[in-house]
Amino acid sequence: MKTKLTVRPRKIAYTALALLSAVLFQNCGGELKLEDMLPEASGQANEIYVFCENSVWNDTIGRYVQGKLEERSTNLPQPEKRFTVYQFQPEGMNKARLTHRNIIEIVINQRNENKEARLVRKGSRGAKNQLMFEFKGQKKEEMLEVLNSELPEILDEISKKEIERHHVKFKDRPNRSAQKKLHETLRLRVYIPKKLALQKSINDTSGSFTWLEAKGASPEGSSVLHQGVFVYTYPYVDDSTFSSRYLISKRDSILKDNVLGSRDDQYLKTLLIEGKHPSTKEINFNGNYAIEMRGEYTMHNGFMGGPFVSVTTFDEIKNRIVTVEGYCYAPQLKKRDFLKEMESVVYSLSFSE
Repeated sequence: MKTKLTVRPRKIAYTALALLSAVLFQNCGGELKLEDMLPEASGQANEIYVFCENSVWNDTIGRYVQGKLEERSTNLPQPEKRFTVYQFQPEGMNKARLTHRNIIEIVINQRNENKEARLVRKGSRGAKNQLMFEFKGQKKEEMLEVLNSELPEILDEISKKEIERHHVKFKDRPNRSAQKKLHETLRLRVYIPKKLALQKSINDTSGSFTWLEAKGASPEGSSVLHQGVFVYTYPYVDDSTFSSRYLISKRDSILKDNVLGSRDDQYLKTLLIEGKHPSTKEINFNGNYAIEMRGEYTMHNGFMGGPFVSVTTFDEIKNRIVTVEGYCYAPQLKKRDFLKEMESVVYSLSFSE
C-alpha cells in the first residue's frame, strides 16, 4: 500500500514566504523586515477599532473603555471626542479590518493561557505603521485593573503615532521652499506640508515671525477651512519667560503686530474669558525643556476664532526662545482632526546644527 503524502496549506504558505524573503534579501543586498511586505495601514486619523464580544462591550469593561477613548478633547470650541471608536465582534476580524491603523482587542475566557490578566503589545501585525494591543484575562475584575493601569499610556502612544504618520505624509509632499527658508534664515527644521503657503516672514535683531497658511474649503468643499502655523523667536531673558502669563502676553503682542484683520482695529489675540483660559504643561521636547499650550484664539473687534496648540522651547546655542504654533479655522466643522494635523507640524520642530 502506498503512503499518501499530505501537505498542509499553512506549511506551504510559510515555505513560500520564506523563499520569497530569501530572494528579496539576496536581490536587495540587505535585511528584509516582515513589515516591509505588509500593506499600508488603513482608516482615518484618530480612529480606533475595538474587537470584543458584545456582552463585554455592553458591560462594565466596555463602558470603561468607551469612556476613556471618547473623553472630550481639551481646548476645542465645541465638544469633540478624543478618538472615534468602532466596536466589532471577534468574528468580525476580517482581513480588511485587521489592516486598520489602531486596534485594541479584549479577550475574556477561561483558557489556561489567560489565567493572568495582561496586556500583549502586537505591534505591526497586519499593516505598516500599525498599533495593535490585546488585553487577555479570565476575570472581569482583574481585566479592569490592567485596563486602568495600561490604557492611558496606550492612548498617549496612539496620539504620538498619529503625529508620526502625519510626518510621513509631510515628507512625501513637502513645501521645500518654505522648509529651506526656515533652515537658512532661522536654523530651524520643521516638516511643512505642501498645502501650507508662506504668508509672511520677518527676521531682525528683536526676533522673527513666520506665518504659513492653507486657505480654502473643507474636503467636501462645503465649508470654510483655514489651517496654519506660526513660527516666532525672541531673545531669552530669564526663566520667567516660561510662565503662562508671560507666554500669553508675548503671543498677543506678536500676533497684534503681524496677524491683522480686514480693518485697522482688528488683530488676532488669545481668548481669555472665564472657562476658556489656555492650559499649559511642561514637557520634554527632544531632550529640551518646553511648554505646551492649548487654547483658543479670537479676532479683536471681529468674529473669527478657533483652537490652537503651541510648543515653546529654549535654543541654548542661539540664546533664544522658539515657539511653533498650529491653528485651524473651521466655523461649521469639527476641528479635532484639522488641528491634529497642524499639531504634527508643531511637533516636527528641531534645531539645525
